[in-house]
Amino acid sequence: MNEQDPLAQLRDIHVPDPVGWWPPAPGWWILALLLLAGLALAAGLLYLRHLRRGYRRAACRELDEAWARMQTDADRDRYVHDLSQILRRTALTAYPAPPVSGLHGPAWLQFLDGTSAKPGTEFSRGPGRDLLSLPYRPVPTTHELRPLHDLTMSWLAEHRRLRPAQLRALLAAQDPVREGNRAAV
Repeated sequence: MNEQDPLAQLRDIHVPDPVGWWPPAPGWWILALLLLAGLALAAGLLYLRHLRRGYRRAACRELDEAWARMQTDADRDRYVHDLSQILRRTALTAYPAPPVSGLHGPAWLQFLDGTSAKPGTEFSRGPGRDLLSLPYRPVPTTHELRPLHDLTMSWLAEHRRLRPAQLRALLAAQDPVREGNRAAV
């Protein structure tokens, strides 16, 4: 080796060790924390939704039990009475009691139509019209109850929750005289 040549004294290039995947960079930690927080928030919201809809599941289960009981006992009068009660209790659970509890007759059916997830008049002009008379008289054996059962089950499972202003507007549209009297008081 030539001591005069400074290049000869240089060592070979040192290649650094490859970068490992662990520990991740701070950006990945932040992204992981944000992802976990998002998942926890979504799980919490789904759980709250599940809790809020518990009354719907209970009402549907109760209606199914009443239907099964009617199939075995053939007590159609009791079934229609139970169906009417379940509808009323569910409505009182979902909406404020004072305006809803006083509804009866066509106003009750219009309320059910107005809060149904499927817009229409199935209660006031369809099979739901049976709610006006069937709970209060013997049900003829020739009367088909399946359409009323299906309509009620659909309403129990999918009715819309209304804000107070929406509920007032719905009730006012049904009975403008009552709403006018309330405003005057």
